[in-house]
Amino acid sequence: MIGCGTGVAPYRGFIQNRAIFKQTSPSSMIGNMILFYGCRNKNIDYLFEDELQKYYHDGILSHIFCAFSRDSEKKYYITQEIIKNKSLIWLNLQKGAHIYICGEAAKILKDVQEAIYIAIQGTSNMDDSQVINYVKDMNRKGRYCVDVW
Repeated sequence: MIGCGTGVAPYRGFIQNRAIFKQTSPSSMIGNMILFYGCRNKNIDYLFEDELQKYYHDGILSHIFCAFSRDSEKKYYITQEIIKNKSLIWLNLQKGAHIYICGEAAKILKDVQEAIYIAIQGTSNMDDSQVINYVKDMNRKGRYCVDVW
């Protein structure tokens, strides 16, 4: 799950649903739930911080990667976290993981999609056209979902 700014809000429902499922079916095997979250300032814009951290500590979220673009002199974006964690992304994609992208299209979509392509290509030995076809296939199968405005 990749959310920028208020784009993290829809993922609360996903996470809450998983928490209930894990409570009611504790012996069921479920895959990893990974959140990449980007916003400007941690102290101002990090929506649902306490809740997300609790879900992480409870094992509902397996990973949370955050990027706060205005907290330091050098801007740091969620795309950098995606590329930095490319091996984890590829490992989970090979296991059938889904990618969800949510946020303001003009600000994130192109860069996030490019970071995903870089992450896949950097770990899968695919060339450019193979990566594009792989993502198109994920989209056809409902494993690559984009909700932007």
